[in-house]
Amino acid sequence: MDVLAATNNKAKLREMREILAGFRVLSMADAGISAYIPETGGTFAENALIKADAAWRMLRGGGAGGAPAVAGAVADAAALDVAAQAGGFGPLAAL
Repeated sequence: MDVLAATNNKAKLREMREILAGFRVLSMADAGISAYIPETGGTFAENALIKADAAWRMLRGGGAGGAPAVAGAVADAAALDVAAQAGGFGPLAAL
């Protein structure tokens, strides 16, 4: 069974492949998706859902040029979450 990993980060992709051993985990590039997905949620969980949903919609929308048979999409959203940095890090750091 194939799963789409909604990331362009090679280290995160490697981790997802380790966690999801037993599945064939496709990168966005493997699926023909080259878009950047902004993380606009207020929490890490919201950002992961935004990324997985967006990648899935791109795959199913035909933008990937003959989408592979993929069962679903997964994503993560992680960053340094350091309260002492006056809001400089955390789920909204990239905005």
